[in-house]
Amino acid sequence: MNRPLLQLREVELARGGRTLCRELSLKVESGECWGVLGPNGAGKSTLLQTLAGLEPPAAGRILYRERPLAQWRRKELARELGMLFQLDEGGFTTTLFETVLTGRHPHLGTFGWETAADLRIAWQAIGELGLEALARRDPATLSGGERQRMEIAVLLAQQPRLALLDEPTNHLDPGHQVEILKRLRHHFARSGRALVMVLHDINLARVFCDHLLLLRGDGRWRAGEVAKMGAPEPLSWLYDWPVRTVGEEPESCLTFL
Repeated sequence: MNRPLLQLREVELARGGRTLCRELSLKVESGECWGVLGPNGAGKSTLLQTLAGLEPPAAGRILYRERPLAQWRRKELARELGMLFQLDEGGFTTTLFETVLTGRHPHLGTFGWETAADLRIAWQAIGELGLEALARRDPATLSGGERQRMEIAVLLAQQPRLALLDEPTNHLDPGHQVEILKRLRHHFARSGRALVMVLHDINLARVFCDHLLLLRGDGRWRAGEVAKMGAPEPLSWLYDWPVRTVGEEPESCLTFL
């Protein structure tokens, strides 16, 4: 029997005196890809930060691999969880390659030196994102889309079991959005791994996710398979705006009226 990678048991999220989500319970199984949708301020980023152990929930329990999240040591958790939050323009000057290599730091030994295997994994991640020509560039000189692809390369170099991504397609043109989501889906939708990502494009979420979590931001939520949660009725409920289907299956898409 497969054990879930992540379990939320009656979790409550709060921020600034507001209850964003109440009694949230769900399981993220191995091989699953979850999309998190909701209006601005609904608690999507707060949820990811809570799942990463960066802040505790207001109530409830979170278990990772059937062990309370709070009981994991940070170094231990860093080898298990990969995180991509909103793009940070700060940081010290280095090269794209050296930045991607930081993804290997949770796996380094006692003396903290990268091995030939670590270098190979970093170069492989750079190649997967098509960044070879930019490997020696200062990240400060990259475009927003190039920096976003670099951050995803860091994540792939880390090789986590569970990835928590906040708008991974941010700053990317439509072609790169599809390419990146295909690559992330292929990488994490397999045995022993899983993916949870915040998205704003409901059609990309319907194509690349198999489960959706809908956060209203007023305590209410819905969760389930994409065939059910990605339909017009729940999405209209989520955004307080009519949503309808355009076109014939399987090429159909959703649009706001």
